[in-house]
Amino acid sequence: MFIVKGISGTPVKAAKIANAVANSFQKNIPEIMSFSRTKIISPAKATVQRSGMSTQTIIAIGTIVGLISAVIIAFMWEIRLAIQNS
Repeated sequence: MFIVKGISGTPVKAAKIANAVANSFQKNIPEIMSFSRTKIISPAKATVQRSGMSTQTIIAIGTIVGLISAVIIAFMWEIRLAIQNS
């Protein structure tokens, strides 16, 4: 089984690229490999939904990680100053 993914600036163009590659593979596979039966299970479709995390989630995670990092750095800085003063 092969999975073909198309990457482009727009989802419609990416789907066209993936379908073109899959169709070309299906036509040319008998010349390349020893089997000739291939079947495209489902053609690529352009999605309108973004994949991955939302921008708000990424910002929230970045803020939390930044705050935790700042507290750790401040704590380590205070320990360093305490050691230097003693």
